[in-house]
Amino acid sequence: MSQPTLKTIKRIAAAFAVTATMAAVGTVGVSTANAYTPAPQVMYEMDGETERCNKGGDYSGCIVYPKAAQLDSGRIVATFERSVGDPVGETLPVYASDDGGDSWQKISEVPSPHDLEPDNPEYSKYVSNWTNPYLYVLPETVGDLQAGTLLLASVVSGDDVYYKEQKAAQGDSWYNGSDGDRKDMAIALFSSDDGGVSWDVLGIVTEGGWQGGSARAGGKIISSENTYRQVDPVWEPYLMVYDGMLVCYYSDERDYSGYDSQTGVLQLAADDETGADNGGQVLAHRTWDGTASSSWSEAVLDVAGKSFSDGKIGNGRPGMANVVQTTDGKWMMTYEDWGGNGSTKYKIADSPLEFYKVEGQGTNTNNLPVSSGSKSLAQGGSPVLVRRSDGSLLYNASGSGDVWINQSGSSDGEWTEYKTTLGGGYSRNLTCLQSGRVLILHTGFSGSLIQYADIDFGDSEGDYYVVSNKSTGKVLGTGGKTQDASFTGDVADIVVEDEAEGAETQLWHLQSKSDDSFTFLNKSGGRAMAPWGSGSLSGKKMAQWVDEGTAKYEWTKIDAGDGYYRFRNVADETLYLTAEEDGSVRMQPFDESDDSQLWSLTKSQEPVEVDKSALSAAVEAAEAKRQADYTEESWAVFAQALEAARATLADADADQATVDGAVESLTAAMDGLQVRQPDGEGDDDADGDGDADGGQVPSGQPGSDDDATSGDNQGIARTGAGVTAAIAAAVALLLMGAAVVSMRVFGRSR
Repeated sequence: MSQPTLKTIKRIAAAFAVTATMAAVGTVGVSTANAYTPAPQVMYEMDGETERCNKGGDYSGCIVYPKAAQLDSGRIVATFERSVGDPVGETLPVYASDDGGDSWQKISEVPSPHDLEPDNPEYSKYVSNWTNPYLYVLPETVGDLQAGTLLLASVVSGDDVYYKEQKAAQGDSWYNGSDGDRKDMAIALFSSDDGGVSWDVLGIVTEGGWQGGSARAGGKIISSENTYRQVDPVWEPYLMVYDGMLVCYYSDERDYSGYDSQTGVLQLAADDETGADNGGQVLAHRTWDGTASSSWSEAVLDVAGKSFSDGKIGNGRPGMANVVQTTDGKWMMTYEDWGGNGSTKYKIADSPLEFYKVEGQGTNTNNLPVSSGSKSLAQGGSPVLVRRSDGSLLYNASGSGDVWINQSGSSDGEWTEYKTTLGGGYSRNLTCLQSGRVLILHTGFSGSLIQYADIDFGDSEGDYYVVSNKSTGKVLGTGGKTQDASFTGDVADIVVEDEAEGAETQLWHLQSKSDDSFTFLNKSGGRAMAPWGSGSLSGKKMAQWVDEGTAKYEWTKIDAGDGYYRFRNVADETLYLTAEEDGSVRMQPFDESDDSQLWSLTKSQEPVEVDKSALSAAVEAAEAKRQADYTEESWAVFAQALEAARATLADADADQATVDGAVESLTAAMDGLQVRQPDGEGDDDADGDGDADGGQVPSGQPGSDDDATSGDNQGIARTGAGVTAAIAAAVALLLMGAAVVSMRVFGRSR
């Protein structure tokens, strides 16, 4: 077998030396790594003098449906409907943030399919890129589409014939206070491979027909060209990848007579384009393999709503689907439904392509279990459901400014309510950011501006600290509570308490607000520390609340010497964070002799996930070796390395450096095994040099012990002996490393 080099052994030894001597030292500081904008900011506001809506009102009602997605590069891209001016030639504006959502700049507009490919007859009727945009970053390669590609699905259309007719008849002062009658409505798919700067059209996902006044005046606003008074639009695309396919969920107002109960494929009514329209809508999806040579699949039903008296489905108008996988292997869909028993509903299915098997309208989100103090999940339509990287689920709807979190991510998990800084609105979108925070894009019911805020719901990126009080010897905590104080008894909940190992409610992120101020954010729920109640701040107790971005949430850290600090409130610089004998924490005037105003910061050290797969494979390979096949000396070294590797494999506290070192040490020991010679060999001229003495060479001759550089066979033998000794040394260091690991103290370090 090949022998490991001394360089390899030295590397092994060096790794163990570092493991044995490394000490985790926490530096005290304020995090500035991630932008943080908790107070509502304006991304876009309609110009009420130069811009006029073509739907919903004269100077309002047409800036709606904001959506966002974050690219692997960190760039956040956002877009929204902007129905201003002539419907022909409408585009979707694209904004980007390259500083974590702190600031935004317009980078492009996405034109209609016709404007992108004017010579393509398939797109000639789609002259407006209108509404319901959905941005999605491909998590994996699908067909011809590479992982990381930015996709946009949106509703495109022909002209709004009703709008043009009314303008011609009533003059330019007329405006549409409701919805219009666009023709040739469809859902198109676009892509960008340069971060949203330029766009290509990939095709049409599904086609609809006339808008017919939907949704606010369905069947009432009809143009002269809409001969059969049809209301057949498609709306609200939602993208995801499943089983190597791109899936597009959407709302469909065409008339369907039913569906195949075995496959879910929808059956279009024979009189869909000519018969009396009943105003129904279903939720459906199509799939595509991402290749130019293939087409989107047939439409498959997801939610049928109720049946009409004529047997057609879609009564109740289910729409606005969101789909996520739960941690117990199920799939959850939320959607709005106006057929009674609440306006937001959900379904749980075994497959995201088989929601049709769950019959009926679905279940009201009010029926989902909530934690003590939390209200039922919000109603009002426009529900949004997202999954965070840790598997937890977030939900909100237009009827509330709050967000509900299912920490377990399970389909039957409990939901807990948290405050945000943006109220209920026509559209509220949630985007999980790489920082661990959540970007909320918001449109109020006036529909004239897009607002955004960056909300912390806990466990966001950055360092966390245990904050200890000198006088009491206790640490800053929340009594185990994670929510805004109004949900947990409506009393101040921040206290000094005995330190508990692993308690996230005792860990605080010091998020920078300016050059010299910061906000305390709790790891468990992302809530900020602030004075509880209104009026004078002096003597106020501390409580958890969503950071509203005002001065009372900000603190200045003042070095008091000997590793202690005072925390002065920015809203009133005469007041300092003070621990009281009753366990409460208050804002009190400065007292130089008062140790209850002195605090230390100890950085928390997060356990690092350790990959033992290579070590497990090495141990498995080593256990296949037979002692009888190798020399006693080499086997003894190997056995010692195997024993140490097994111990490391079983050690739940072993870090990655120790595991990697064990792999290298065991691999070197396996390579160092020397095959035992068969019986009888080696007694008479075993080396073939004509000497019965086994090839010993007189001192001073080539190949002797005095000439290690001469004689190939002897040189190899000497190197092998040296390697064996080095392996033994490496194994000893491995055992020392394991001992260090067993004595290591986990948690935090000063």
